[in-house]
Amino acid sequence: MTTNDFKLYIKPSPDNGSQAKDETDHGNLEHVVSGVLLDVYMTKRVKKQFDKLDARDRARAERWMRYFSNELNQNLIETQCRSEGRFRTGGATGKQVQIFAFKSRQVRVYGGQIPNTRRFVCSEIEPAKKQGSGDQEKLKRAAINLGMLESQQ
Repeated sequence: MTTNDFKLYIKPSPDNGSQAKDETDHGNLEHVVSGVLLDVYMTKRVKKQFDKLDARDRARAERWMRYFSNELNQNLIETQCRSEGRFRTGGATGKQVQIFAFKSRQVRVYGGQIPNTRRFVCSEIEPAKKQGSGDQEKLKRAAINLGMLESQQ
C-alpha cells in the first residue's frame, strides 16, 4: 500500500447530506456512523469490501460501530467488539495505536482512533475469518494504515 492510497477526501455523510470537504482530513475515507464520542469512517478499499458483505453482517457490524461511537466498548461484549491490542504505526516515532475488531459472524472489521481526533477509522477487513484470534498481519497493517493517515493531518 502506498501513501497515494490515502488522498484528501471524505465522501459526504448520508446522515446530513452535506457536500462539505473536511480540510483537516487525512485520507480517502467514507463516513459510516456518527456518535457522541466518535465518528466512524472506513477507507475506500475497506468500504468497497464491506459493501459486498451479506446485508445481515453489514447491519450487525454497523450496529456495533454505532454503539461504539456513543459509548466506546462499555456495553459491547467480546463477540461484538474487542480490543485486539496495541500495534506499531510503522513511523520513526515508534508510536502504537489500539486496534479494535468489530465482529459479525465470520466478518472482522479492524480499526482504531486517529490520535487527538474524534475519528475512528476502519482500515482493514477480514470478510471470511477463520476461528481463533485475528490475523496478526492484518492487525499490524491496520495500525500502519492509521499511522499513514495520522501523518497526513
